[in-house]
Amino acid sequence: MKPTPVKLPRKMSALITIALADLAKVERSKKYEVIMGTWHDPSRFGDRVCAVCLAGAVMAKTLGADPSLQIYPERFPENESALCALDELREGDALSAAIKLGLGVGAERKACRLSRHVAPYRDNPKKFRADMRKLARELKTVGL
Repeated sequence: MKPTPVKLPRKMSALITIALADLAKVERSKKYEVIMGTWHDPSRFGDRVCAVCLAGAVMAKTLGADPSLQIYPERFPENESALCALDELREGDALSAAIKLGLGVGAERKACRLSRHVAPYRDNPKKFRADMRKLARELKTVGL
């Protein structure tokens, strides 16, 4: 695994933007298969490809994880809370993401009002991405 000098932002809208860009990269790659709920796991497909979720896409691309390794967020201590927050955001749970990021009560109140249903990726990847972009815009509007 490459060293990771990258520190992910604590701002949820910025995290989503990075994650969606990385998701697009893994979707185009023959090395990865998107399976939400699987962090970064090559064993899902007998080591042919690495299964990744939204946060796993960030591990793979922005953080440079080796696609042959099974990896969890704790492998990136400086970014663990951001990766765990992405796991909440992919399900539309902005409040839990704010808590995982330790943003404080004011941010948690704002985030609570923005939590919503996000279309499951496996059912409709296009709608999932649209829902995530909308969530990012609304989070950005309130400074999150």
